[in-house]
Amino acid sequence: NIFLGGKTFVNSMKKNKYKITKDKGVLELLEEHCPFTNLLLRNLFHNEEDIHLINFLNWLNVVGFQDRHQDIIYLFCGTNDIEQGQGSGKGVLIEYLNKMFSGLVQSVSNSSYKSDFNSLLQNKKILVFDEVNFKELKYELLKDITGNSSINVEFKGKEPIVSKNVGSWLMFSNEWDLKGKITSEDRRVHLIRPNPKNGSLMKIITQKGIDFNSFRNKLHSEINNFIHIISLVPGKVKSPQEIT
Repeated sequence: NIFLGGKTFVNSMKKNKYKITKDKGVLELLEEHCPFTNLLLRNLFHNEEDIHLINFLNWLNVVGFQDRHQDIIYLFCGTNDIEQGQGSGKGVLIEYLNKMFSGLVQSVSNSSYKSDFNSLLQNKKILVFDEVNFKELKYELLKDITGNSSINVEFKGKEPIVSKNVGSWLMFSNEWDLKGKITSEDRRVHLIRPNPKNGSLMKIITQKGIDFNSFRNKLHSEINNFIHIISLVPGKVKSPQEIT
């Protein structure tokens, strides 16, 4: 981030706007200084205890401030056949993170992550695997990619190279049936099933009397504050079993 001119990331480490105290932790800071970001994340983590949201903020801390990959994956998917998670804010989160990390977010499709020509994965902070097809998912390949500190990068017409793996993976799907590929006991994947309050993020925004474009503008205006807050998150990223 320093090389790419991530001024806010650098400033948050040199002189942070905020301070964690006995009476005000990271979630209180989030609610006070990033109310729209808090609304989005609380909707996505609606059924989860606070420790899961704090762990996700830890995950973002590694993405933003450490030059390494993570083998911990976050998977947001549907709850059941009826409540499939549409409208919970998954797309809004992807757009937010892409703006926050200045283009270091790369979308991956059901076919591209399996391709030999994988140069798009090089030097990316977050790999977003959207609309996952669990029937076709090559989970062992994904574990191999996320579990290694380096990746073999191949370009068309060129010799492959070995590159440092600095990517962390987010997976999204409206499907609820994981086809046995991933289970709740998986040590790598945090399985989050958004079951939004009132049905969708849009309904919550409407109830607050603002339109979506205003919400998006207010949300993105909080990115500077959010970076300062995640730089304060203590501890390390925990696996699902460690949290349980």
